[in-house]
This record gives sequence, structure tokens and C-alpha cells, in this order.
Amino acid sequence: LRKPQISGRTTVKEGDVLNLTCSTDSFPPAVIEWTKFKTKTNLQRSNSRKSYNSSENIPKGKHRNGSFFIYNVTAEDAGLYICTVKHPILRLK
Repeated sequence: LRKPQISGRTTVKEGDVLNLTCSTDSFPPAVIEWTKFKTKTNLQRSNSRKSYNSSENIPKGKHRNGSFFIYNVTAEDAGLYICTVKHPILRLK
């Protein structure tokens, strides 16, 4: 079992398409979920600091088969996106 790998451009501009893919090798296939941590930006002496203060599950319409996408990125889409891999438990009798 190897660590999940995320591919895709992680920095985009407003109006761009964000497309990230999370992949892992597993059998049976793992369940991949995306979570977004919202940013709270504080400006101090012209330096920008970001802290992450809440999270939300990504709506199902925005991801499938490990890929996550936003077709028209806006400032509200800014945040930290986390890929979580859940491996099914095998039960043998």
C-alpha cells in the first residue's frame, strides 16, 4: 500500500479550471473523499497570513473517481483541499 498521490495544478487564477486527482493503489479499490478547509486571511504590515478555521465536505457533483474539479474558480473557492483515502475492511469467514 502506498501513500496517496495528488496531481494537477495547485495554484489557479479566478476564472480558471481547477482539476486535481488523488490516486492510490489498493485492492479492493479505496473510497476517495475530498474536504475543503476554508481560509481566513489576516493582513498584518503588508504580510498576508492564512489560517484554516473550518472545513466542509466537497459536494458530490464536484468530484468523481478521485478527481476534484471547479470549472470557474472564484475567490470563495480558495482554501486547503485534502484528499482522504478510506480502505474497505475485508472480512473473511
